[in-house]
Amino acid sequence: MESNTNSSYCEFTFKEIEVIRLLKKGYSTKEIAEILNKSFFTIKKHRENISNKALTKGKRQFRHFIFEFKIQD
Repeated sequence: MESNTNSSYCEFTFKEIEVIRLLKKGYSTKEIAEILNKSFFTIKKHRENISNKALTKGKRQFRHFIFEFKIQD
């Protein structure tokens, strides 16, 4: 199944978009947790939710989705 790189912002929560922004910058889950002052497991859950909403299967598709996701500044 292909990842949905055209997902709209309304499908993601504010925190999920924050996590996507930081992942695009190359931060690890642990680093994101420290930056956002959240637990590692909270960020891991955000990543899982992003992956589920984006319909990605596996790490490769997830990384592809993150780097193709368009974020408006």
